[in-house]
Amino acid sequence: MANDLNLWQGIGRLARDPDVGTYGTDGQRAAFTIVCNSHYNEKDHAEFIPVTAFGKLAEIVGKYLFQGSQCYVSGKFQTRKWEKEDGSGFNYKTEIIAREVQFLSRPKNSNQDAGNGAPAGENNYSGQSNQGNYPAGNGGYGGPSGNQAAEDDLPF
Repeated sequence: MANDLNLWQGIGRLARDPDVGTYGTDGQRAAFTIVCNSHYNEKDHAEFIPVTAFGKLAEIVGKYLFQGSQCYVSGKFQTRKWEKEDGSGFNYKTEIIAREVQFLSRPKNSNQDAGNGAPAGENNYSGQSNQGNYPAGNGGYGGPSGNQAAEDDLPF
């Protein structure tokens, strides 16, 4: 099989405070949306990009980022699929699974003594998503086996 690349990088501002919660029995998850603005053909355009972080990265995002915070996010595209509650079909959501988040503006705990207000070492955090351990319920967070197409379903 060929070596493919699934990488997304962007800088934007949080559209609202992160939604921090748990999955499974002890995993932490932070879902947030960043807004990336661009200017094209003399028009402004905003792209709203859903991002999810897991584990320690989710904890740090929930603690230090808030609506309007500017940050850099690096991660991968992932599409989740889950059955609608009424059984009439499926829901799909494409999002970025964050592997690294850098704070580019002052976090909400700005009384800290680091250059941008974050505790030393926490303004640039890389973490592996703990994505292999969450259950199939809870809004479609089904782990790699629950949201990746089977090899037989791939068109190539």
